[in-house]
Amino acid sequence: MRVHLLTVNRSVSAESTNGVSMSALLLDPDLPQLLTRGEAAAALRITPATLDRWRKTGRIKAYQVAPHVTRYLKSDLEELFIPTGAK
Repeated sequence: MRVHLLTVNRSVSAESTNGVSMSALLLDPDLPQLLTRGEAAAALRITPATLDRWRKTGRIKAYQVAPHVTRYLKSDLEELFIPTGAK
């Protein structure tokens, strides 16, 4: 399965958006609704280990679709980009 990543300015880092609006950081609309661990980590530009840590601490929700098979909803990943207090 091919992973579709968001294309943004290469100067965007994990720590800073360097003037790029948060709406420009939303995930590629062509991504499937259910993402594998690798796809979700790549889309968020984090390591799979970080994604696992976020799942264990409740920062992101994961769905077990079969024994030892976990998927992530694209909409759950996009919610990570909503500023605190936004409704």
